[in-house]
Amino acid sequence: MVKEIIIDGKPLEEILGDMNFDPNVARIVHALKSAYAKAEIHNSVLQNDNRLLRAKVDRLQEQSIRDPLTGLYNRGHFDKKLEEEIMRSYRTDDSYVGLMLFDIDFFKSVNDTAGHQAGDKVLKDVSTEVMSLITNGLIEVSGLLEGRTRRLDTICRYGGEEIGIVMPATLKDSSLFMLEQIFWDKAEQIRKYIEWNVRIPYNASNLDER
Repeated sequence: MVKEIIIDGKPLEEILGDMNFDPNVARIVHALKSAYAKAEIHNSVLQNDNRLLRAKVDRLQEQSIRDPLTGLYNRGHFDKKLEEEIMRSYRTDDSYVGLMLFDIDFFKSVNDTAGHQAGDKVLKDVSTEVMSLITNGLIEVSGLLEGRTRRLDTICRYGGEEIGIVMPATLKDSSLFMLEQIFWDKAEQIRKYIEWNVRIPYNASNLDER
């Protein structure tokens, strides 16, 4: 069905009729309406193509900052976020940048004795549990820190078997204490998902360069 064309509130047929066009006006109107309908279809196709292209660009951008094995952010994105948050903290008198690093001990022995596929599984399992543990734990902690709503912390694969976390807008003392409590209370949630005898030591600190 050819869509009716409205100009300034009046159908195109009426406008052309008012102008006393010859008997061929009906043919002209039909041709114009057909061209208009085709243009609308073409425009709809272009809009859909643009949405698909934007979605693909967004996926590629996300992939560029993710570690393909663990799904965590990669080292490049970690370094960028750390620098951004340090600069942001300079503008906030009562805010610090927290930094936590995890390292999987004896990881090389897993690769050496069971192969790299087993090592990859350890990395993926530990990464999944650390991400869940820290994200959920810090959401709980945020309610205790003066009712603040945290921005999402940046959790990344910092090195081969190292995981780093940038924690913006942390308080200098209480937040680190609570982070330690969260880790030790729930550390078994990490260990129970891996089959190998590995340990996960960590270090937490606030970056205070002011």
